[in-house]
Amino acid sequence: MPSRRRSRLGPPTALALSVCLGLGSGARLALAQTEATTTPRPASATQATAAKTTAPKATAAKAPPAPSAAETKTAAASSAPPPTPPAPLAESLRGMARADYAAARILYEDGDYAGALTKLQAAYDTSRDPRLLWNMAACEKTLRHYVSVLTLLERYASEGAQLISEEERQATAQLVETVQAFVNQLTLEVQPDGVDVLIDGVKLGTTPLAEPLRLDMGKRQLRLEKAGFLPHEAEVDLAGGKSATLSVSLAPEVHEGMLRVVSDPSAVISVDGHVVGTATWSGMLPSGSHAVHVSANGKQPHQTEVVIKDHDTSSLVVNLIDQGRAPLLRSESSNTLWWVIGGIALAGAGLSTYLLVRPGDSPRQPDQGSWGGFEL
Repeated sequence: MPSRRRSRLGPPTALALSVCLGLGSGARLALAQTEATTTPRPASATQATAAKTTAPKATAAKAPPAPSAAETKTAAASSAPPPTPPAPLAESLRGMARADYAAARILYEDGDYAGALTKLQAAYDTSRDPRLLWNMAACEKTLRHYVSVLTLLERYASEGAQLISEEERQATAQLVETVQAFVNQLTLEVQPDGVDVLIDGVKLGTTPLAEPLRLDMGKRQLRLEKAGFLPHEAEVDLAGGKSATLSVSLAPEVHEGMLRVVSDPSAVISVDGHVVGTATWSGMLPSGSHAVHVSANGKQPHQTEVVIKDHDTSSLVVNLIDQGRAPLLRSESSNTLWWVIGGIALAGAGLSTYLLVRPGDSPRQPDQGSWGGFEL
């Protein structure tokens, strides 16, 4: 059988847990309180006679007042025998709970506190014995999960109220106060409501929170997220035993990008059927596909589709050509379209992305940016 180890959670004498916080074979978390009682001895017959003879005759003894109901109840409670302490966990647990508890003892003694915690949780889920909560707190303490230690101790004091003595209850409260020096209270003021709060990747709640977050000391990774808003991430360094307040306003998520169109000085630029400018135009558009139309008097109009991506910049350069300068021909042997410029025929398989330059004109330098999969 594994050797017994003393608790490192608190003074074992205070909680009467000198047998490894209940992990020992004879552990008892609720001990019977013995109260010293003294019973006065009855007076002898001679003493009674002497007292009666020597008592003053002129003075009549007054009868003591009748005890109140509260005093009667208190006297009855004090005279009641102390409650019988519960059997040790190793004896009271049954079935799988007993097997899980035995496995937890072995794992705890072997230093596998995470494994012992898992087995103790399984034993508690089966038996609902609150004494197991104290043992779970012992495992969490060795893992330095101080918030979990506090939560388990509070549950132990509440659920085990009928099993623990007043001395143990007071010692548990003192231990809670000690562990709070390693825990922080973080108040979050977040706009808007309905934001999920994650600490170290674990969701702890949704705003507005009913109470401040209890967090272990040290560096913690905070993430606030809500659909339709940009997430907020920050690292908070908590010293322990302190309270802090953090105010955050999430920015709405914007699905838009910028489009720049450069064309002839007399060109009229339209986007999705609305005139937006002449010659050169740039502006923000919702993400997605948009129809761009560029036209000018005496020029062949140009129309294409552009796809705008979130927070991206797309550039489109269009040099319009004169009417009749570039007839559109169709091959007799195929459906391929041909642009004829200066006697040179150029096949255009996709007319949505192209750049036409008039013969003899010096080409316009395009703005830096990207359009689709091409650099312009």
